[in-house]
Amino acid sequence: MVAAASRSRATAAEAARLLLLGWRAGRLRGILDLLLAAPGTPHFGFGYAKWVAQHGVASLEARRLLRERSRAFTQQPLISVLMPVYKPDLDLLREAVDSVFEQTYQHWQLCIADDASDDPSCRDYLKTLMSRDSRIKVVFRDKNGHISAASNSALDLCAGEFTALLDQDDLLPAHALHCVVDCINRNPGARLIYSDEDKIDVKGVHYDPYFKPDWDSYLILGQNLFSHLGVFETKLMREVGGFRQGYEGSQDYDLLLRCLAKAGSGSVFHIPHVLYHWRAVPGSTAQAMGQKSYAADAALRALADYLTNTKRPGRIEPGAFPGMYRFRPTPPSDTITVSVLFDAPPSDLAAWQRALSGLDANLAVECLFPDPDRAVNSVAPRPESATRAARLNQLAKIAKGDVLLFASAGVEPAGPASVSELVALASISSVGVAGARIIEASRRVLHAGYVLGMFGGLDSPHRGFPVATPGYFGQLELLRRASAVSAAAMAVRRNVFQQLGGFSDLAIGILELDFSRRVESAGMDTVITPHADFVATQPTLVALTDSSISVPGTDWPEDRHYNPNLTLMHGAYLIDRAPRVALPWA
Repeated sequence: MVAAASRSRATAAEAARLLLLGWRAGRLRGILDLLLAAPGTPHFGFGYAKWVAQHGVASLEARRLLRERSRAFTQQPLISVLMPVYKPDLDLLREAVDSVFEQTYQHWQLCIADDASDDPSCRDYLKTLMSRDSRIKVVFRDKNGHISAASNSALDLCAGEFTALLDQDDLLPAHALHCVVDCINRNPGARLIYSDEDKIDVKGVHYDPYFKPDWDSYLILGQNLFSHLGVFETKLMREVGGFRQGYEGSQDYDLLLRCLAKAGSGSVFHIPHVLYHWRAVPGSTAQAMGQKSYAADAALRALADYLTNTKRPGRIEPGAFPGMYRFRPTPPSDTITVSVLFDAPPSDLAAWQRALSGLDANLAVECLFPDPDRAVNSVAPRPESATRAARLNQLAKIAKGDVLLFASAGVEPAGPASVSELVALASISSVGVAGARIIEASRRVLHAGYVLGMFGGLDSPHRGFPVATPGYFGQLELLRRASAVSAAAMAVRRNVFQQLGGFSDLAIGILELDFSRRVESAGMDTVITPHADFVATQPTLVALTDSSISVPGTDWPEDRHYNPNLTLMHGAYLIDRAPRVALPWA
């Protein structure tokens, strides 16, 4: 009791301290974000039960409207819903099946494989289903083969052009298949489709929504954001051999990765609506990934296979949290030369020298900064009045490195590993810009990628979050894409920087955003890694933008790496009461 009271007082004191900091910052955003960064896990799904009732449930009139629209689709593909079944809770199974019957898009079939369940009532129920509706197909396996074998038996029944995966106790909202077919009609090249998801407990309460980014070929190396709802082109599923035995627990992740290796990222499309309710029951993966270690082991093997099949340089390791994995990139060459380019004389050059001295022998480093009074590794490319972009561009012209590591004067690497990680990531051919995570000395996040439109301008979510927390569904711990990253700590291959003409003479933040936009136009990605931490020892010297930077709405689209169901009015990934995406029945 004493310990609990002590913890309560400590938490209250910390919250009060953070509230004071926010008040001093003079902005509601500072108060809200800092409070949400207090010890413990931020409640990202705050208010979701009310939100989903307003935005995630189609009324009777909305369902009637969707049925009319479904009949008007140019393409009306048959959608096979694949469901392996084994010793189900019959009440939950009935709910799952009923959710398929309730679909407003009616051109579907439900393909069920019973994996030798020994409950006669289960067999009777499934037989009744077949007699009830010709769209229900059931196969009864003679021998239990586990989920991959059962899923393949169900796949044999699938006659649809696309197949959606549904577990025996999960639910689809009534508009799920309508949204899938709408996506297919809008995107003729779609072969793999995924949606947002939430969880539902045994009492039917919805919680823990995951509002996902658009397709991210780096984030998929750290988590299976494709499931759920995951929809596959049936032909593609069969071309890669269906579900692999030996990968049980992550068989859908493995299937996706093999489909992805064959079809490519251009075939993947995201629907920014919650189209899957993942049932959290005792022992389920939805309730706790850590309860199924075999699933994590299978995922690691599937990811390693994917790296081999796609010839990606790197390796996969377990992540810091359950259900997460870490991709470690390796440079394509045995020898890499790195030029560290400071926008001003570094505040603590000795700290940089200590970090750089610990690098592997295959990394040769030079440091360049605009100060004629320095005796070693220094240069004065422009007068002091020159802009930041001009100084960095001039330094880049004389740099000898294969990789240019741009740094603000007030940051230093947390250690040699941070420099090595950033350089290795920048060396990947698909990466145009590699961004580091910038943190305070107090181990709180300052920058983890920019989001367009945040606070009406350009800002970084997760600001103020403790470094030791995973952030929004692991995004503080996982490699991922971003619209832009800060040049206070970012790396670019020199040939890419030269090819794109360097930085434009723009405001902080817009400078990086402009460069990342040109990187994307050249077919490369802007990626941020949480495994390269740079510490802002002198925050006033760190070039970071904030919401005072306005982004012309006609120039920049909705941020594809930040879900339109999440608010832009603070950086804690909270739900937007007025989503920026239209409801399916609007």
